[in-house]
Amino acid sequence: MIQKSLFKRVLSTICVASMLMLSGCEDYPGYISDAVISPDGSYQAEVVQISYGATGGESCIYLERADNGDFPVSGDQTTENSLRIDETQSGWSTEYSIEWISEDTFTVISGTRYFNYYRVTLNDSGYGLTRGLELDEDKCVFSERIITGNTIEIPVRIYVQNHIGDTVYFTAKAYVTTGGYPLSYINATTDRDSKSGELLKLGPYEEGYFDIVLTGEKDSDVNFKEDVDDVYVHITRIGEE
Repeated sequence: MIQKSLFKRVLSTICVASMLMLSGCEDYPGYISDAVISPDGSYQAEVVQISYGATGGESCIYLERADNGDFPVSGDQTTENSLRIDETQSGWSTEYSIEWISEDTFTVISGTRYFNYYRVTLNDSGYGLTRGLELDEDKCVFSERIITGNTIEIPVRIYVQNHIGDTVYFTAKAYVTTGGYPLSYINATTDRDSKSGELLKLGPYEEGYFDIVLTGEKDSDVNFKEDVDDVYVHITRIGEE
């Protein structure tokens, strides 16, 4: 679990609210595109779009404390009562699904075809966040890459943990630099275990090793550059069909 510590002492609910009021400073204004109120009406989880103008923007989940029982609505700007959940940041206009599962905990699913899952819990220190699918970078072992013409293959053993109480199917991806200016890259991906040939999946709360071969293809006018040392995993389906 990622623990966001925002206080120097044990907090009461009133102190948590005070913290939220101090956390709303942004270089660019954010506008709410969707919002879901907690079961007891104390908080609101919001999907926020932040535009950088012509250079693009980003999306993120914010947490809002009720101001005299009222919350901003879709189309409103975030307020000084809002807290940004940094770990949920994604590209401009990302789709999110929010569900409160208790008075102090909500889940977030971001993306569509490939997506991420987060469980956010309010606590006396601010909030804690658990990723639904987590790759242990310290246990990843890369083998020598294989380049054949415009195709690259990257054998790697990965260790993945499923923190969701359901079966999870997933894909693995790495960014392979191909040079050029501005810097360009391709995606090397796979959704299958290289030994068994089966789809990558973990049962509820399972974890384990997978042997995979990430595969990508470049254009003929560029070259593969430095070795890859980072792998990312994304959920493709939760639950059996």
